[in-house]
Amino acid sequence: MEKIINLKHTYTSLVIAACLFATNVIAKTLVENAPLEQKKLTDKKQSLQAREASATKELTDATEPDTKINAEDDKKDKKNKVFKIVEPNNFQQVKFNEDFTSYTLLPSVDEDENLSEQSEAESIAVTEADEFYIKRPVQKKQNRFNIEVDFDNAEEEDERDCWTFSSSICNPQDGFHYAFSFVSSGGDDIYQASGESTDINTYASYRIQIASLFIESPGMATRRIHGLYAGKSWGINFYNTDNWRLDLYKERDTGAIRDLQGIKSRTKEKRAGIRLTGFWDSSQLQINMSPYSRSNQEDDGIAGSLSYTRYWQVRNWSFYGSLGVQYQPKQVVSYYEDAPVDFTERKSRLNQDLEIGFEYPLSKSWVLGGFFAYSESDSALPGAITYKDASDDSYSGARSGLLLSFVL
Repeated sequence: MEKIINLKHTYTSLVIAACLFATNVIAKTLVENAPLEQKKLTDKKQSLQAREASATKELTDATEPDTKINAEDDKKDKKNKVFKIVEPNNFQQVKFNEDFTSYTLLPSVDEDENLSEQSEAESIAVTEADEFYIKRPVQKKQNRFNIEVDFDNAEEEDERDCWTFSSSICNPQDGFHYAFSFVSSGGDDIYQASGESTDINTYASYRIQIASLFIESPGMATRRIHGLYAGKSWGINFYNTDNWRLDLYKERDTGAIRDLQGIKSRTKEKRAGIRLTGFWDSSQLQINMSPYSRSNQEDDGIAGSLSYTRYWQVRNWSFYGSLGVQYQPKQVVSYYEDAPVDFTERKSRLNQDLEIGFEYPLSKSWVLGGFFAYSESDSALPGAITYKDASDDSYSGARSGLLLSFVL
């Protein structure tokens, strides 16, 4: 019995010792692993904080404008947000408001619908730094022989303004200009016994050109397309460049512009020749050579003229000044004389002309104008009634007037 009790005590002591040993081992293990668990928790917490900071930064960048240290970069970036960065000749279309103080960007062809709607809704204020450009169709240089016009954009080909019967041939000079004028003028008149006259006239001045064939009648209202010595004629416009026009013409009448006939040299026979006209933004130059007329004389001589016109614009007022010189050989017969038998005692003439004038538009179709013209020749005009002394071999005269023109 005593042995059994001793075995129980021994077994109990072993169990208690084993529990104490296991407890000691577990405690020691927990003590050793505590720093690792603490470190893992700290790392996990830092990772969560970093992800939260990154998300906050992304949200801030998406909702607030980007700020940079460099002011120039910031200005450029801001400008790029308002105006698209485009290559040369690739502009953004805009639409202005009624008072032109702001505008909206119109959608481009390559933009999607969302961007287009956003551009249309955005209103941008106009500033002094803004630059705007107007796009117009530009024609290339004409072909020298068939005068065919090529357009930069093939879609604009249907919009060509050509008065021709064939779509393959287009003369950029084809067109229509017409003005009907009421004119009151007065001044010298070398063809009147009194030496002066006052007239009230109505007449049409025009140039009509279709398929390079033209007919024209110059007047005071068409000084921008006619030189000082252009007369009523018909012909063909056979060569053009950006600034020059070359015509072959035949006169229909030898009279000058009706208001200026009293001081101009008028020939008896209608002449034909070639005429070169240069056009620039504010000036015009015209050179005329006429080697032929229907005169019975074997040698008709070569007549020629040169005139230059300059224009000035002051608000709605348009002013012009013209200078010209005209050479007439002695073989040219005056309108008021019979053809002489002998030309040996005759002299050639050099006529000089000055003209100034103005125009003021009263409406879209009505224009008020005025002019002053002076003409002088170094030789008397055969057949003219001169009011000067008979010994005076030259003549001169001046006329002025007002006109009211209806322009199409």
